[in-house]
Amino acid sequence: MSELLTHEAAVLDFSTKKLVEARARGVGLMAFDYDGTLHDSKDENYGTEAVAQLMLDIARRGVIPAIITARGATALTGILPILLELSAAEQQSSSLYLATANGGALRRIAYGQVNTLYERRLPMSEIRLLLSHYSKLGLQITADEAQRMRSDAQKDWQDHIPPEYLQVALEHNGAWAEPTKMTFLFPRSAGPESWASLVLKMRESVGPDYMVAWGGQAVFDVTKALPGGIDGKKYTVDNLGIMHSVSPDRRVTFGDTPDGNDSAMLKNPLSIGFTNKDINQYPFEIGVLPYILPGTGNKVARVHDAVRNLLGE
Repeated sequence: MSELLTHEAAVLDFSTKKLVEARARGVGLMAFDYDGTLHDSKDENYGTEAVAQLMLDIARRGVIPAIITARGATALTGILPILLELSAAEQQSSSLYLATANGGALRRIAYGQVNTLYERRLPMSEIRLLLSHYSKLGLQITADEAQRMRSDAQKDWQDHIPPEYLQVALEHNGAWAEPTKMTFLFPRSAGPESWASLVLKMRESVGPDYMVAWGGQAVFDVTKALPGGIDGKKYTVDNLGIMHSVSPDRRVTFGDTPDGNDSAMLKNPLSIGFTNKDINQYPFEIGVLPYILPGTGNKVARVHDAVRNLLGE
């Protein structure tokens, strides 16, 4: 037990030093996962408006902020309008970025305007193909488990999701389709070990043309793969760093799933990754990415506190 505590203390000490070094060096780019990292739906202090304000505060300091989320239309109808409103009100010239579908689409926000830089879309022919791969898993998704998707399919998505995509959730239990991603359910009763095994089967089934991303819950996303099979979140960070001439040692990333869909971004040697995952929930090693954020209590608060610290507040 004493050796374990000593190791944990050393991991925390090393990670804290990395934060101090990053602050001293000066950060040029901050990239974030959204849910569980920046956003906490159960705490209004870290709700959508608070996240948007933090992004604007980062940009004011001359640092490039980027949200890289698995969300698709929920981000385009949720945080995007608020980012647009804030940037317009202050005539914010610095770029804010929103990458959706795990990096499958990237938008730049400035002066209250949005510009889509790229968007890797899934035509209905590929949606049907992915549905066939999902059906091969032989999962039994109950009507209760699929009810939220069915309800969401009847909402107004402001032209972000065409009717034929919404129809997928009404016709297929456990499947949700958007132009840039598909989301599928696992049976909740199966448990994490079974879900992990099913993710591997789905990846093998769909092959290299698609990216299967899983964050440890009873749900996973499928997007069109980027060239060379590079992870979408990692690609976004690398690409933005090059676009804005930010050296790798001045790029900082944050995510809550170092063993899930944030893994490649957080372990990227071309940036410095920090996670708010508890120290007893991941096999942290001294000097190995990602580094752990210090703090107790609300995990999202740790990220916000780290950002304020890096900005010199």
